[in-house]
Amino acid sequence: MLDALEDWEPGADTKVRMVKSASNIQFSKVALGGKHSLPDEVEAKAMVNKAFALKKDGRLADAADALEEAFNKSPELRGKYSNQVKLWRCGISM
Repeated sequence: MLDALEDWEPGADTKVRMVKSASNIQFSKVALGGKHSLPDEVEAKAMVNKAFALKKDGRLADAADALEEAFNKSPELRGKYSNQVKLWRCGISM
């Protein structure tokens, strides 16, 4: 192990690993076929459902918090639900 460490040169094999992992990621996306949900997107949708359940219970502040957590996991949800968060923050339930 010491011999391998002494022979190691910084950056020499790091670039190769990065290229390999990038190609593996691209390949895995193709292998799964088209658009697929990432774990964060699935969790974000669950957070949206939780937010609307909290809203039904009259817990608007908690519902707004849950939606904002969903935005952090899946930013494209912000465009769809940002007005809802603003209303809930003002105490308006629609």
